[in-house]
Amino acid sequence: MLGAVEVGLWYCDLPFDVLVWDRKVKEHFWLPPDAHVTIDTFYARIHADDRERTRGAIAHAIAAGEPYDIEYRTVAPDGHPQAGAVRWVRAIGYTAYDDEGAPTRFDGITVDVTPQKRAAEALAASEQRYEYAARATFNAIWDWDLVQGTLAWNDGVHAVFGYAPGEVPGTIAWWYEAIHPDDRERVVAGVHAVIDGADGGQSWMGEYRF
Repeated sequence: MLGAVEVGLWYCDLPFDVLVWDRKVKEHFWLPPDAHVTIDTFYARIHADDRERTRGAIAHAIAAGEPYDIEYRTVAPDGHPQAGAVRWVRAIGYTAYDDEGAPTRFDGITVDVTPQKRAAEALAASEQRYEYAARATFNAIWDWDLVQGTLAWNDGVHAVFGYAPGEVPGTIAWWYEAIHPDDRERVVAGVHAVIDGADGGQSWMGEYRF
């Protein structure tokens, strides 16, 4: 992921006071290239709901000597052309210590992950809409996970095929075996033509006895 985006670099002497950010980090925090940045600036630009979680992550990373890796939202302030706009940022960093084990620096990078976040949210919303529709219909809707080899049905399968809840196994073999013997070979061939790409990736539609 990091190789495909512009990465911002930040450097911080400890204890925190003035922070050294490059142009890209300042952009991630809605700041101009010449902005003077302090630790208060950093927290002021983080979304209020993410602020304490970020404080805790930084404190833990420094105290435990563990990597710092967190995602939080930054918010454009009042007076900014995009005031109120939100950007998702991933920050990754590490702590440097002196010979006696005292923390001296906290440095790292930032990456704008807003596009990935929005894509994930859109996918989740789409899947939720599909789930609602599947629950609401009396038609049998199936979802075959080709990686896991599992077959999931909605409640409509009970009405269409006459099974009680809990009686429908989550396997493709159950469906194939329940198809009328005179129709089975045709149905299996049609489904696998789509899966294997033999038909150019077209959808499959057919009628059969169950």
